Amino acid sequence: MVFRSRQGRGGFTLIELLVVIAIIAILIALLLPAVQQAREAARRTQCKNNLKQIGLAMHNYHDNYKMFPPGVVDPGASCTIVNAGRFWGGHVFLLPYIDQAPLYTTLNPGNPPCGLPLETFTYNGRALLQQALPAFSCPSDTGGQVNGFHASYTKSNYPVSEQLGNVNTRVSIADITDGTSNTLMHAERALRRDPQGRRQTGAIAWGRSNVTDAAWKFRANWPPNFGNPTTSNGSASGINSDAGCVRHNVSSEHVGGVHVLMCDGAVRFLSDNIGNNPNAGSTTTCLGMTATMAGPGFVFQNLFFISEGQPVGDF
Repeated sequence: MVFRSRQGRGGFTLIELLVVIAIIAILIALLLPAVQQAREAARRTQCKNNLKQIGLAMHNYHDNYKMFPPGVVDPGASCTIVNAGRFWGGHVFLLPYIDQAPLYTTLNPGNPPCGLPLETFTYNGRALLQQALPAFSCPSDTGGQVNGFHASYTKSNYPVSEQLGNVNTRVSIADITDGTSNTLMHAERALRRDPQGRRQTGAIAWGRSNVTDAAWKFRANWPPNFGNPTTSNGSASGINSDAGCVRHNVSSEHVGGVHVLMCDGAVRFLSDNIGNNPNAGSTTTCLGMTATMAGPGFVFQNLFFISEGQPVGDF
């Protein structure tokens, strides 16, 4: 028997090289999903923390004023309105409580709260309305830092419940007779232009634009992440063609559901499959929310209303 010495042989054979490449490819294929999952887990944690900070800000505001901020301020006839479709929204009143007091002072929304006065200032005040505010932005959302659906104003992924923050509302904790742990305060809304039929319009931090009131609030007509039935991908035209007001729904880029902030400050994750009243939404008519939409098994609607008296159930 003859043994051949390997001494002096250099490099790898083609087969050995292919084996090494195959092993590396398998390792990458195994590791990449784990890395992506770890990144998404970190993003979800940050999103959850954003909502917690908003909850603290809401309660600090309540401690000072004995009510939650309105969803949007309509000054009515108390002053000359520059643009009747653009009013200050509740997010701006939270700025002093999320380490944005200098910005709040510059915006000066209460002196007077008429339209969006920054658009009338001699300097370029509009730029302040189009800056990124990470506290209002979910890191999993890929829609950018400003909202192209709403005048390219600062994006918000966290609209307030219509029950707590509507036009000139003055809701206090005492009004939430269903219990703060059983009532929704804020929820997520994604900013997504594609694919058609699944787009979501996001929200903005400053109130409402001239095309839709979905810029500040959410409703519970549709279950979480329900697709927008319109195939339009336009901005104002696409929003206005949303006959069923799907733009008011809650949505996210997280798999399986959305984060929500409860009125007691807790953050929960609502499944897309949460109990829902199938008659609460219509693809042809924009239905307003009424307490008759709540009832046994309709967990989502029961969480939405603040005083309808229905048991929430498991969620």
